[in-house]
Amino acid sequence: MIKGKSRSWIQITIAVVLIGLAAIMFFSTPKSHFDKVSFNDNNIVINRAHKNYLDTIVRAGLQSIQIDNVNVLLLPLKKQSIGDYELKGAIVKIKSGYVISIINTNRAESIEIIAHELVHLEQYNSKTVVLFKDGITYYNIFYPFRYFPLYEKRLWEIEAFLKQSIVKKDIESILYN
Repeated sequence: MIKGKSRSWIQITIAVVLIGLAAIMFFSTPKSHFDKVSFNDNNIVINRAHKNYLDTIVRAGLQSIQIDNVNVLLLPLKKQSIGDYELKGAIVKIKSGYVISIINTNRAESIEIIAHELVHLEQYNSKTVVLFKDGITYYNIFYPFRYFPLYEKRLWEIEAFLKQSIVKKDIESILYN
């Protein structure tokens, strides 16, 4: 049997531990909403994808990579595979802008996928990547579709994977100020 002082010391210790755990859980849980952010009206982003906040992520990403005067249409993407890789997002350049397709996923993964696709948008916009009917140029080297490298060996994909974490951090700093 625990006597007076020992019992209250144990109760105080348990209470402090529980409060500490609650504080850790509260502060480590990602926000379920974005901070209020203003964007310029130079970009047009139309969202027809699964989540209504995806256009906000794209606007923050465009601000991060400092691209203005583009049109982006967001569409849903059904899960697909390219070899051993599961396709989670895709971007296509069209005459009037870009179409980004994205799978239905959570907010954190959406930011990562969109960051990757926005690196591709930057590649298209800067003409680092140029799409032709029979292939792609990357830094003026032509890659015909019929001899396309494997996904993991495509230099424009390697660049996108290397840069996406920077864009992702920028997007998060804009949205979770």
